[in-house]
Amino acid sequence: MHFSPHFVCSDVVYSTPMSPFSHRYQTYCQEEVKADVKPSVSFYIHCENARQEHYPRYVVNYRRKFCERSTKLKRQAVEERRQLFLNDRVECLKQQGDRVRQVVADYHAKHMENWLKTREHLASDMEEHRQRRERHLIERLETLRRHNEQVKSRCELLRYGNYLRRIARQHEVRRKRRSIF
Repeated sequence: MHFSPHFVCSDVVYSTPMSPFSHRYQTYCQEEVKADVKPSVSFYIHCENARQEHYPRYVVNYRRKFCERSTKLKRQAVEERRQLFLNDRVECLKQQGDRVRQVVADYHAKHMENWLKTREHLASDMEEHRQRRERHLIERLETLRRHNEQVKSRCELLRYGNYLRRIARQHEVRRKRRSIF
């Protein structure tokens, strides 16, 4: 046990113990005794022997008295706190759900926008390809038509040339028969 420093005040010495059981001790004010005692020492008087293992009677005997009203109020307070906690939790979950829905909606909107752009690009690309193919086929048909006309004109020329040769041969054969030259 530790004691606080002694205070000397006009022939009176005070000492106070510093322990958790200070209620068992009494601070005693006494004049200094001159016989066999050094002048800086004071007397410390015990009111009761210190028992470290037991608490004082007024601490041990104290029992909280529960009444129905106080327990009911406490239960109501607990229920209100629980409801506040649950409401806060529900609100937090709602906010998280709203954030998740917003993120999902943004993702789907972006994905849909990209998909629509891709679809539009593919449709325009296919349309351009179809138009190029049609132009190419039209040009090809035009060249084939010109070629066919050229073949027909050459065929006509060849027939006409063959016709002229046949006539010339027949004329030659007739002349030989008549023996003119």
